[in-house]
Amino acid sequence: MARACREKTFQHRTALFTDWLVKRLLCFTIREQALSELLTIKTDKSLSVSNISEWLCYSPSPLSRIFYELTGMYTEQTVLYLKYLKAIELIHYSNLSHTQIAYACEFSDQSHFNKSFKSFTALTPNEYRNKKSEIIGHYFENVR
Repeated sequence: MARACREKTFQHRTALFTDWLVKRLLCFTIREQALSELLTIKTDKSLSVSNISEWLCYSPSPLSRIFYELTGMYTEQTVLYLKYLKAIELIHYSNLSHTQIAYACEFSDQSHFNKSFKSFTALTPNEYRNKKSEIIGHYFENVR
């Protein structure tokens, strides 16, 4: 744990702590490990319900119940949320255009990307990019 204190960014410190903690928890099944990788975006798998169902070896209906129990969202909603998280990261750490980000996050087009993004933040991707802070997911708002 002392190593985590020397890390420069909060993100690196939390990643080290998470890895340390997971190693001390009960052993996960292969399915649970795969689901954990998916929910923490440590996978390069295509984010679609059918791909996730196949990857985790569940049919879509039981998978949807599992996602709802774990996240409070059904599979489709969780997939959109994971795409949104990936988009936020790309907005922060790349100079890609919004269209490039939309396709990198597997949205069908920029309109779908804008609509989904706005459903999570109440901002368009462009508004978010203009207001973003140094911390992913946070933005500055003029409150006066």
